[in-house]
Amino acid sequence: MLKDILKTIRKDKKITQDIFAKEVCVSVDTVRRWESGEREPRYSDLQKIAKALNTSVAYLMGEEEKEKAPS
Repeated sequence: MLKDILKTIRKDKKITQDIFAKEVCVSVDTVRRWESGEREPRYSDLQKIAKALNTSVAYLMGEEEKEKAPS
């Protein structure tokens, strides 16, 4: 699920929710809601998330098994 992948990658990269929120231009509360599964990010936010975490939208959505940087 997106919430689990998002949280795992963010923590693996040792990025706090606060810093991540600033990088993606959303509130910390929004990040918490994404990671709890309470809300789903819009596609435009998914693109920002993928860029901030150096991965692809497809990986975040569980469509790719291996994490890789977007081309």
